[in-house]
Amino acid sequence: MGMNMIRLDEGFYKEEILCGFRVTEKRKKCWSVLLNMLQEFDTFAKEFSLQYFVGFGTLLGAVRHNGFIPWDDDIDIVMKRDEYMRMEGYARDYFNGRELRGRRLLYEDAYNDEAVIKSYFSKIRDLGTTIAEPSMRKNGVFSGISIDIFPLDAVSDGTNELAIKSRMRAELWLCFIHGVNYKKIFNELFNGQSILKDELLFRISNLPMKERFRMFEDFSLSMWGKSNIVGDLIENLNLNGKRDNDLSWWQEEKYLPFENLMVPVPSGWNNVLSAEYGDYKEYVKGGSAHENSFYDPDTPFSEYQNGNIKIPDDWRGEL
Repeated sequence: MGMNMIRLDEGFYKEEILCGFRVTEKRKKCWSVLLNMLQEFDTFAKEFSLQYFVGFGTLLGAVRHNGFIPWDDDIDIVMKRDEYMRMEGYARDYFNGRELRGRRLLYEDAYNDEAVIKSYFSKIRDLGTTIAEPSMRKNGVFSGISIDIFPLDAVSDGTNELAIKSRMRAELWLCFIHGVNYKKIFNELFNGQSILKDELLFRISNLPMKERFRMFEDFSLSMWGKSNIVGDLIENLNLNGKRDNDLSWWQEEKYLPFENLMVPVPSGWNNVLSAEYGDYKEYVKGGSAHENSFYDPDTPFSEYQNGNIKIPDDWRGEL
């Protein structure tokens, strides 16, 4: 079963109150941008026989709202590490330069010189739109609205071997992020103690960023299939496995309505959401991942970047 696109009618864009939250016409336009990119990603995934799921807030929205959580403003995709790295091999050629409704797309990852933020996950951006997150806005940096694609990684199942490998991967990740400044963060997180030898860490930290990231990804792929416990890398680093999932929850996909689409969700979605949010059926108004970001779904970010258009003086942080 696949995604079935139904054209959005004008009624979709009307401002309304959902779950006590005011959803503006502008937010609806941003949702439309995201839905179109999700549909394009689905087409791409089918062409290359790639398995993917919606995750995090998008999964919660599909289950609880049959669409976006009213106060949400992004779409999250999750792929098992082996599928994710297959995706990386195809995505750049497929998306870069591709047009969606007359606007150019960009696939962005840590290997991409155009990437605004270098991280462990990737993005697909609509370059005919604008987003400026608070930290970016302060530095005059604008980019296009994006959907996020996260790898699902094998994490420690409690055995000594996987605990050691998980720690080694964390050290590689910190070398990628901090480069030659890795020792300061190692002192904070690990009391200065590392599993990888200091000489090796020093050599890795001095490599170009793309090479450091390739080492981290290759090591992550080598761990895939070695554990029945999986999770998000960054959450696993910070939460000591609090949100770890059983791999069986992610083996097969089911389809649920999401606005005008049918989206793939993990067959164990109830367990996934319970691990992530606890009582996920309870409505908790939370900030979005892009809280206080400036959005313009109708204007290319280059217009703001080049100073041709400025953020209105009366903008107060709302979408």
